Amino acid sequence: MVFKSWLRRWKTHNTVSQPIQSRQPVRIKPKYSSLVLEELESRVVLNTVTWTGGAGTLNWGDAANWSTGSVPNSSSAVTISLSGVGTINVGSGTFPVASLTDTTAALSIASGGTLSIATSSLTSTLGQNVAIESGGTLSVAAGVTLSLGSNTTLTDYGSLTFAASSTATFAYTFGDSTQIIVEDGGSLTATYTQFATPDFFNFTDEITVDNGGLIQVNNSTFTLSELTLDNSLSSGNLNADTFDCPVYLPASDIPYLSGTGNNNVSFETIDVLAGAVSSGTLALNLIGTGSTAGLDYNFSADFTIESGATLSIASGVSVSITADQTITDYGSVTFAGNNTLTFEYAAFNTTELIVEDGGSITAAATQIAQSSAGNDTTELDVESGGQIQASNCSFSITEVALNNNLSSGDLTGNSFTGALYLPYTDLPYISGTGNNNLQFQDVDILAATLTSGTLALNPIGTGSTSNLVYVFPTGFTVGSGATLSFGTGINVILSADQTITDYGSVIFAGNNTLTFTYAAFNTTELIVVNCQYHTIQPVGERQRYFGARS
Repeated sequence: MVFKSWLRRWKTHNTVSQPIQSRQPVRIKPKYSSLVLEELESRVVLNTVTWTGGAGTLNWGDAANWSTGSVPNSSSAVTISLSGVGTINVGSGTFPVASLTDTTAALSIASGGTLSIATSSLTSTLGQNVAIESGGTLSVAAGVTLSLGSNTTLTDYGSLTFAASSTATFAYTFGDSTQIIVEDGGSLTATYTQFATPDFFNFTDEITVDNGGLIQVNNSTFTLSELTLDNSLSSGNLNADTFDCPVYLPASDIPYLSGTGNNNVSFETIDVLAGAVSSGTLALNLIGTGSTAGLDYNFSADFTIESGATLSIASGVSVSITADQTITDYGSVTFAGNNTLTFEYAAFNTTELIVEDGGSITAAATQIAQSSAGNDTTELDVESGGQIQASNCSFSITEVALNNNLSSGDLTGNSFTGALYLPYTDLPYISGTGNNNLQFQDVDILAATLTSGTLALNPIGTGSTSNLVYVFPTGFTVGSGATLSFGTGINVILSADQTITDYGSVIFAGNNTLTFTYAAFNTTELIVVNCQYHTIQPVGERQRYFGARS
């Protein structure tokens, strides 16, 4: 008792006024880590299967035709390399393979038959032609790369499907064509798929969807020679796709390339196939949710705008016409502004836009040009009864031909660096108040007779007159009592084998040049009727004297 009392007193006097800390057990770190179980990725052990043709048939489903004595399955890496095989038929049923490398045998997938390529880690190669018959299916699984060999055609009358993240590559050999053709009744379906050629200089790898075929593709990329769609689109068929190649299609399919449910990322060239706008408006707009920088609408074949119809080109849009093709306008063609119209060149061919009687073309701030500086066959022709209204445009094509169609204000602020053909009655409407234009090169006056009054050919062009030449390409007559007057410094050319006949008065004010163009075995002349002798000096040829003629 005494000891316990003393112990309590000793604790009271000797206790430190600090919080009492509980004693923690000491952990001894183990010399090795704890065992952790980790799930491994699933792997498929593939078995190699080759075609032997041992059954003596060409049926995919005959087990004896295969090296393993059984029909390939989803774990089979299939190789067909036996020469002289012919066409192997994939009959009714589903035939999966892990991969397929076929270098020697054509394939035909019959109605009710499905050939599916399933393993994403492998590349499958089709080196010979493949036909998917109506009711047949070729299915490419997610992540699979399918390579079409050079000069191989995959023809689809049935169903061709590419799952997400798959790739179709088109091999290239110079002079050969590798292609997928979706025929009438066939369909091509793809999502997040790349259709590509590995060769930058490949010009012969393409996908064609013929009339009656169906394409349903989203979030995919086309990097081929071309994609051709022939009356095959409807709303939603193409969505969120990128086209790094020309797309050929009829005008009626253009509305399904953009807009709600049809928006796509970008385009290169949209090639409009031969056809016509018979009514309503064909609108060529800037399209591409990602970029519009490379967009060009090209008329790859002859095209017509019928009476009452309109071809409308939105601001900033570029348009081109393929060499040796013609756009014919009986309706209305309008360029909103900041546009480019390019006439492509091919030797010995003519590329043109013709505005017929009743048709019209309206353009603002548009460059109308040709693709080659050596091109002498690009034309804009406005026929009698047609109408042109152009402001602040540049015309850099071979010729603009106007035939009895101008009125005041039709042409203002324009630059002409090619030939401008027009009747003399239209000359007052290319210069002066309300009609001033920047510059001209050759102003070609069409054949006619000036019956009275004065036709004054003066320096015109508010920007420059240095290149101005008046040309008589098809002869001209100055009637009795009429006057043809050339202002100071004006240059004049009389085309080869043509004649100016003067019954009235021809006046050169001074510092003029009159050039007679030469052509072998032809005569180029100015005939002054019922007056004294005159002397004419042809350039680079001989002097000729013309006398009075009755």
